[in-house]
Amino acid sequence: MNAVHRTLVTIAACTTLAGCTSGSVPATLTPAQVTTDLQGALTALSTVDGLIVAASPKAISAADQKTIITVLTNAQAQLASLSSATPAAAGASTAATIDGYLNSAVGILASVSSAVPGLSTFSPEIDAVDAVLPAVETFVNKYLPASITSARRVHSTRFTLAQARAMLRIPVKQ
Repeated sequence: MNAVHRTLVTIAACTTLAGCTSGSVPATLTPAQVTTDLQGALTALSTVDGLIVAASPKAISAADQKTIITVLTNAQAQLASLSSATPAAAGASTAATIDGYLNSAVGILASVSSAVPGLSTFSPEIDAVDAVLPAVETFVNKYLPASITSARRVHSTRFTLAQARAMLRIPVKQ
């Protein structure tokens, strides 16, 4: 192999390596656990809302039920656009929106389950959802001003995050 050929081979190898390494730095993405937590929380709240309405049709006012339906529908629509492949900053913005919707539903459902006799049996699931939301807010606060989620209500401390995920059957992603 002559010197020119060796030089071309070396240049080609360096160019190939540079091409491989220049795109090899992974972009920061939305953690799969965030999307999983949001989906689990949304599913639980939708189920609990349906069960409360079935158990006591007049327990939730028409206005509050309309709010719950609207926020859960909006949360589902937003969640459909969120995945673990979403860039973290965009994911944080979407997660913050969904978190706001879920906080609204939790607030209404928690007050109904504690105020209406016979509905307190739904409180553990509502509290479990409420224990998952701070994990989502921690992710959001890494990318957005903390003021976005700091105005949210105080979360339930009845369950740890691990207990809440177990109760709601939310898988833990690694």
